[in-house]
Amino acid sequence: MTLTVYVCFLIWTLVAGFTLVGTVLGLGLIRRGRDSYFGYGTQRVVYSPAISILKPLKNLDPGIRECVETFFLIDYPSFELLFCVASPQDPACAVVRELMLKYPRVNARLLLGDAKIGFNPKVDNLLKGYQQAKNDWLLISDSNVRAHSSYLRELVAYIGPGVGLITSSVAGLGWSHLGGRLESLILNTHLTRWCAILNAFGYPAVSGKVMLFQRSVADQFGGLASLANYLAEDFMFGEKVRGLGLRVVLSSELVHQHVGRQSVTSFWDRHIRWGRIRKSITPFGFILEILINSVVSGVLGGWALNHWFGIPILFFICVHLAIWLVCDLLLVQEIEAGLAWFDPAIWLLREVLALPLWFAIGLGNTVQWRGQKLRIGANTQLELASDGVLDDDFGEEFDTQLSLGGSHQ
Repeated sequence: MTLTVYVCFLIWTLVAGFTLVGTVLGLGLIRRGRDSYFGYGTQRVVYSPAISILKPLKNLDPGIRECVETFFLIDYPSFELLFCVASPQDPACAVVRELMLKYPRVNARLLLGDAKIGFNPKVDNLLKGYQQAKNDWLLISDSNVRAHSSYLRELVAYIGPGVGLITSSVAGLGWSHLGGRLESLILNTHLTRWCAILNAFGYPAVSGKVMLFQRSVADQFGGLASLANYLAEDFMFGEKVRGLGLRVVLSSELVHQHVGRQSVTSFWDRHIRWGRIRKSITPFGFILEILINSVVSGVLGGWALNHWFGIPILFFICVHLAIWLVCDLLLVQEIEAGLAWFDPAIWLLREVLALPLWFAIGLGNTVQWRGQKLRIGANTQLELASDGVLDDDFGEEFDTQLSLGGSHQ
């Protein structure tokens, strides 16, 4: 019993410590990004290479026109926009053509077709842009990313010796409905905190929403085509870059993701997919995820302190959750510059939902994709399941917002 009490107290201490330290690091990351937005970071730019921006589009995601238009307004010496769409019948084509007519001086092209070389449709869609880009420096930027005029200048400020990939953490903005608020709260608290922590330990997480790299570097490991059968192509891209002895750098500029309207069901399904990615990459880490949940860690800490000092468990849990809530709301306030009166209630709902969500993630390792049942292998590599037919594991068509800040394509 004594050993169990010590273990529970140690777990609570570590989780609480990471939460507090991660909050401080996250606030620092957000504020550095805001300083850059107002011009501080652009003073460091001494190299402005020509850049090809690859934007994979599919269907009319919420806010897509406004998001895409921001890229026509970028202030940068030399760049081209390559919009990659798999089907000429896709309604996103009309949006791109309209904006190309509105901004004729911007070097923009609409590329149609689908390579179909693997299971990952985002990679299939992007390959034509990767191959036809005029420049060596490429930026993969998803359809729901919003840019400001100095966006490229901020990113290229991180180019330097030994840097193979530049990425960013994600800020969830423009949410609507309950599912959208649950999503934005995760992006603006949990994701921001752990991206800051990983970055502090020298292992920044790669977001597929922002990937700035040289094609000549990617070609050394086979280019985008080598990632066609991976679910988390962004994670594997980062691993391959590190395998070349190059660094992945996290920009302090948080990329603005338009969350839009989401249902609780879509929120649930998407995070099951994200969770199964994490489980594929680090199975032991996934097991430990349940311990870093605010409710679970609070129960463990409360039980240990009740055993030693007689502190009421419920009282301790309430204090523990209140402090955690304050930490999260500080991050939200910094990112969104405001809070809604109902945010504490939705935050608590999110924390409680994390428990059944963790169990649902653990119960499977398959996804439904293009009429096939696919198994997620090591490092999110995909293979056809033994039966290869549809089941009810996931009822909806697979979208590819799959990894940290993944895409909608």
